Amino acid sequence: MTMYREIADVRNNNNLTLDKPKAEHTLIKIQPSETQLKLIEKLQDFINSKGNDFSEELGLTAGYDDQKGINPSFALLAINFAKKLSLDPRLIDSSYLPGTKLMEASKNISKIYFETNSFNGTQLIFSDIGTPKSSNKIDNLYEHLSGDIPQADLLEIFGEDYYEKKSRPRLEDIEAKISEVLKLTNNEVGELAEEANASENFNVYSEMKRLLVDKGIPENEVVFIHGYNTRKQKEDLFEAVNKGDIRIVLGSTKKLGTGVNVQNRAIAVHHLDISWRPSDIEQRNGRFERQGNEAAKLYCNNKVDAFYYATERTLDASMYNTVSQKAKFIAQLKTTASADVRTVKDIEEDVDMGSMAAELSGDPVFKEKANLQKRITELTQLEKSFKSKKYDFENNIRHSETRIKAFERQVAILKKTIPLLEFIPKDEKGELIFLAKVAEQNYSKVGEFGTAMISEAEHAKKYQPTGHQFVLGELWNFKVMGKVEYSFLENRKQVSRELLSPLNDKIGETKELPSGEMAAGLQIKQTILDMPENLQRFSRNIEKEKQDIGEYSKQLNFLFPYKEELNSKKGRLMKIDSIIIAKAKEVDESKKVMTSLQNEGEEPQQAYCLKRNF
Repeated sequence: MTMYREIADVRNNNNLTLDKPKAEHTLIKIQPSETQLKLIEKLQDFINSKGNDFSEELGLTAGYDDQKGINPSFALLAINFAKKLSLDPRLIDSSYLPGTKLMEASKNISKIYFETNSFNGTQLIFSDIGTPKSSNKIDNLYEHLSGDIPQADLLEIFGEDYYEKKSRPRLEDIEAKISEVLKLTNNEVGELAEEANASENFNVYSEMKRLLVDKGIPENEVVFIHGYNTRKQKEDLFEAVNKGDIRIVLGSTKKLGTGVNVQNRAIAVHHLDISWRPSDIEQRNGRFERQGNEAAKLYCNNKVDAFYYATERTLDASMYNTVSQKAKFIAQLKTTASADVRTVKDIEEDVDMGSMAAELSGDPVFKEKANLQKRITELTQLEKSFKSKKYDFENNIRHSETRIKAFERQVAILKKTIPLLEFIPKDEKGELIFLAKVAEQNYSKVGEFGTAMISEAEHAKKYQPTGHQFVLGELWNFKVMGKVEYSFLENRKQVSRELLSPLNDKIGETKELPSGEMAAGLQIKQTILDMPENLQRFSRNIEKEKQDIGEYSKQLNFLFPYKEELNSKKGRLMKIDSIIIAKAKEVDESKKVMTSLQNEGEEPQQAYCLKRNF
């Protein structure tokens, strides 16, 4: 995340000023039907029993493990079931009585339709569930895979501009390509094709259109984007919507959420369902909350409406809450400089089944427990991050103390060595006289001195073993020592050099002897002459490290700001658990009473003992 903030330049609604309408977001809560309530109750038992209770009645038997006595896929099955149930029970079984979400949505959509007749305002309806199927099996396969596999793989399987082709490929050829590109067996490809072409129990799109037409909206003004696939068909559709000839378009995020330019008259978007990804919601709303929306500017005070339809006591509540939390986290990650939480998990891989069961139960005790567990998890993560930062501060203090000792050693050496610079001979102009020696040979020029040292180094590399130490040369009574070393990285021998003062103290760092004559000589000369400047630099470094230690020490004195809240939440959770255990015992006793009465052949006098407590 640190790297992201270093390289990313984020531009969004918070830091850009664009001429586009502002969306007003409205959550419309839908009361569940009797059918939904009954199925919610059974699904809760299915979740709590890990795929045992009511599995056959709910049709959730796929993947059951007889040996373990559980269904490892119970979570995925429950999520898919709950998503359909939240929208309309008929998606599960067409014989079920309808839910109320589609009816409530159709009322709102038709109301807006007639209110905006004067300027032919248009509306978009999104649903990723219950999408219409084509009669063409290859089209259904294309739509099924589009967006779920890399675009390059999709192009390799179906070719470019699939819907523009005059001659369509055979199903057998497409299946062979899918097997080759996606590395699937024939059976897996067959299952994929069957899934893509499976008929829906109930068509949400057709039902929504029927409800809208029943409310007086002309049938030809309500269309499904799934019926417009070629480039020409899409262009004609976009033109008709922007003119106001077609005023309501239904589609999925995949089909209607990207690459759709119908903003001219768009005044409302309706979300019948939502995805786990905040980016999908942004894409949907981006169809009308954008530049070029003339109707919003002229007739709606440059405002548009986004409606979210959620059925209470269903997965809708959990999904909206989860997506909200993820959206906030992503926004903070992109736009703030601090990162208290260090890991990000994809929501689809981290759905809290406990929270889901709590939402389905409708029991406030379970809801409170789910909220407590979630907050405790957040605070615990923050506490871990806080402790980790404290450890970093302690580690930084240790490193600073180590660096201070090293700098102080250098300062002590330089303080007693710098006075020796006064003994360097000078000419009548006061300029230093260059006096160097290599192998008892004197040199008065920097380049010659460097050449001689390089010659000595080459001789040592050729004839001396690794680890051999020798005198490379001298300058102003400062001795240059050499050492033969082996570079495994470059697979060769090299000579490193270090400089010793007349008092035999090491000056500066150990470095590889440069291969250039002037560089080799100048490096030694400057190391000696730069000692006063380095003394000041080391002294400044010492002061800075001391300041850093003071700042780190202050940070160590801070206490975790949420400690009291975390302890309070943990204490409350223990009380909630006690209440739940008591409720479970109460339910167990009720079941025992019922079993006893049934064994005696008696009918219970009161239904209270059967009443669900959670």
